[in-house]
Amino acid sequence: MKLCPHANDKDAVYFTKFALYLGAVLTAVVVVTGCFQYYQEAKSQKIMDSFKNMVPQVSIVL
Repeated sequence: MKLCPHANDKDAVYFTKFALYLGAVLTAVVVVTGCFQYYQEAKSQKIMDSFKNMVPQVSIVL
């Protein structure tokens, strides 16, 4: 059963190629976004660890 009765096999091949291309692009976007998020998280964790090292071990409260 065809979704569009006027579509021919050439249109089906074009749609299949387009869907494959779109899937590849979306997968690439997800992977790149994940890598960028991991990089940012590691960078911010490193900065937070450096702040922890700046806090004195002993403090005097008045």
